Amino acid sequence: MPDIAWAMGRNALPRQAHRDLTKLLPFGVDGEATPGFFADNLPPERTTDHARTAGASIRNILKSRIVMLTADHPNALWLAEIYNVSPGGDAADASLTAEERDHRHAAHIAKHMARMSPDLIIHTGGVRLAVTGDMAFMKAYSRRRASLSDGGDVSIIEVHQILADDTYGILHFRSRTTRGDHVWERIGMGAWRFEDGIAVEHWELSNGPKWDAFYLAGDPDFNGDARQYWTKE
Repeated sequence: MPDIAWAMGRNALPRQAHRDLTKLLPFGVDGEATPGFFADNLPPERTTDHARTAGASIRNILKSRIVMLTADHPNALWLAEIYNVSPGGDAADASLTAEERDHRHAAHIAKHMARMSPDLIIHTGGVRLAVTGDMAFMKAYSRRRASLSDGGDVSIIEVHQILADDTYGILHFRSRTTRGDHVWERIGMGAWRFEDGIAVEHWELSNGPKWDAFYLAGDPDFNGDARQYWTKE
């Protein structure tokens, strides 16, 4: 069906797409019944009513415009705060003690956790280590993942783009994780789902095999499933 995706966002159908769509539907895009389509299943007096209702529905669909994700949506701005990276780093950090930096980081996390549902669902990265869990799992998972790397787990080096609407948000970034001499720097993505401005679901979009290789190497003697791995103390 040529150009249908194009047409749905522009309130107009190219002629060939119009003809092709008409052939496939039980009614024309102008609301007229396709001859004979309803005849085998509906009595004549009901055919016109069904065609009219169906035609009105398809016209509404074709006239609707696609809602685009934007960088200035409140959900996008919230994600930008969570993943914020200052280009030159925080100039004040050099003068802060480790305890003060930890306190600042904890305050940052607490502020943004307030916009996460207590029933938030997370889908972790990986293949062998991929697992879905709730908020309690996410907290244990975060502690465990941090313990398998140096410098407090994943460091966001650069955020390339963040887009969101009322329902979904997605971001594209570069991050780094280190353990000893092993430095894993990569492009990553994350997806979020929102309900009434609250984050309710999160997906870590990663290179699954590399994700598993890095973290499993941190505990080569482990035997168990993904959930046991991430919640191990």
